[in-house]
Amino acid sequence: NYEVALDFGQRSLALHEKMNLIAPRTFSHSSLALTYLALGNQEKAEYHLKQSLAFARKSKRNYPQIAALQAAATFYQQLNKPESSIPYLQEALELARQAKDRYEEGQGLRLLASAYATLQDFEQAYAYHLKYHEHQSTLWHDNTQTRFETLEVIFRTKQAQSEVAQQKHLREQDLLYFNKLTKMKDEVMSTMSHD
Repeated sequence: NYEVALDFGQRSLALHEKMNLIAPRTFSHSSLALTYLALGNQEKAEYHLKQSLAFARKSKRNYPQIAALQAAATFYQQLNKPESSIPYLQEALELARQAKDRYEEGQGLRLLASAYATLQDFEQAYAYHLKYHEHQSTLWHDNTQTRFETLEVIFRTKQAQSEVAQQKHLREQDLLYFNKLTKMKDEVMSTMSHD
């Protein structure tokens, strides 16, 4: 229900303004922009979109800026103006790369591939789609490599702990055997001394 979303967005924005929170206002304005657009009020939607972008830039934090730029791209795609969404997506992708945010970089590549496909620029769509899959493959490989290394460390640790436990058990067995031999020797010595 858009009316509920609108009410929630306005209350959220009022709270963020009251607390003088810059970055959260970005998200509230983005949400309100897309909600007003869905309700058909393009004037209010554009106002909130501009506010979202302004607060994102003012925050000087990468994630709010990326989110606001992606919201602007979504805004223009919903207006059937995908050509207007591309500069926002390219800027968001560049910010993600600067921030070394691998997830958002992947999102940027995927969204650009989709925008170019909508424009029927299949050469660009294919190029970004290919970059997206290469990125995802690298990300998957990195995650898999990290998991493999973690599992190897755990395996080697457990193996070493098992070896230590075995050595401790052998030392305890040796000590018991030594004590038995010592006791037997003492008994033999005692018996010999009485004879």
